[in-house]
Amino acid sequence: MPFLACFFLQVKLYNKHNVLMEYERSTLGISLQEGNGNQYIILSKLTDDKVFRGLQSYKEDNLLHNFKILDDVLKKELKE
Repeated sequence: MPFLACFFLQVKLYNKHNVLMEYERSTLGISLQEGNGNQYIILSKLTDDKVFRGLQSYKEDNLLHNFKILDDVLKKELKE
């Protein structure tokens, strides 16, 4: 039987942005909601900065890096 360990966490940041975090087997994907719809865009498509994906995404330093990139993207959108 395959090991199934997956969960989704939806959060709202800066009282404006809906963010979806998807944990699956030691990986963490981060996506932002597009407009008011049900579509989410992965973080790496919203920035030119490096975003760690796959198994690299859950290493402590890389996880902190990805959260910083997420914060930078959200702050940039708040200014626009």
